[in-house]
Amino acid sequence: MNERLDPDDRRLASALTALDPSADQVSRMAGAVAAQVARRARALSAEWLELLRQRPLVNGPLALAGACVMLATTPFGTLLWGLLSAGLG
Repeated sequence: MNERLDPDDRRLASALTALDPSADQVSRMAGAVAAQVARRARALSAEWLELLRQRPLVNGPLALAGACVMLATTPFGTLLWGLLSAGLG
């Protein structure tokens, strides 16, 4: 069928195959994405430690502020705050 299409139609048909990939293309893309995620997967604490290791005087206060925000906005921080408030009162 592509033999009767003009060059613009062939380019459009080629572009549309990207929206409907074959099973082989899907498995290759899924493998590439999984490999990239596995390569980049690091814990948040490891990211903060790397940040502190690079420039401790500049990035230290930023990491501390981030830790405070996480404590203030997570259930663990709420639990910790409740325990500390109960002990102080």
